[in-house]
Amino acid sequence: MIIEQVFYTVTTSITMVLTVLTLQRLLSGWWRRYYLLGLILVLGLTSVVPGISAWVSNGSFRLSGVQKLYWMQALMAQVAMALLVLQLIYRVGREMPAQARLVRFLTYVSILAAGTSVAIHFDNRPNTFMALVARDLTFLAAILNMILWRFLIQVRRRDFLLLAVSAGVGIQCTGDAIGHSFRILARQVGSATVIYEFGNVLMSLSAVLTVAIWHTAFSRSKYKASQESGGDANPVVSASNTHPAG
Repeated sequence: MIIEQVFYTVTTSITMVLTVLTLQRLLSGWWRRYYLLGLILVLGLTSVVPGISAWVSNGSFRLSGVQKLYWMQALMAQVAMALLVLQLIYRVGREMPAQARLVRFLTYVSILAAGTSVAIHFDNRPNTFMALVARDLTFLAAILNMILWRFLIQVRRRDFLLLAVSAGVGIQCTGDAIGHSFRILARQVGSATVIYEFGNVLMSLSAVLTVAIWHTAFSRSKYKASQESGGDANPVVSASNTHPAG
């Protein structure tokens, strides 16, 4: 028990620090292009609220509110993650006119898939319902991210920052999808604490790795506003990331 508490304390602390630092980098101008990523990071910071609430109330707040707060935050984060990937797909798809119809199709399919998940799991208990929907949304974001990578491979121009953001999304979605699956499996088989904790460990490690990738990517990138009157803000990746090897 002590080892578990130390592990979650360390991983949560690292994630929170890197999240704040990444948000600071976004405020330098990148938030104009990655505002959904900023929302995801803010929701990540709020994820500690349920645990703190339970601790401050000495457990009396656990059953009535902690789980509801946790799953509301988790669902909003998963929706924001899926929207972020769709936004990136649209951004890359604009450079390939032949793919415009596919981009619209993916948007409609995503909305349909999310609605279907809600309809299928609606009859479950609130916590189970939100857990199942969060898992489905995570799988949806992971599939969309794979499609995004397919688009990125087809585009000749390489955007280091977009690649890094997509890589972080892939790690986060994979860790969350597997983690949620293990947690749901543990509830179905009964008192399988090891399975449940294994899912939590995967989700904690994926969160640390994801934010570390995002922080590294934004730290190595610079943002400069366009000098043209009325022009949009143009992102400029640092020179160290644009020179070809050799």
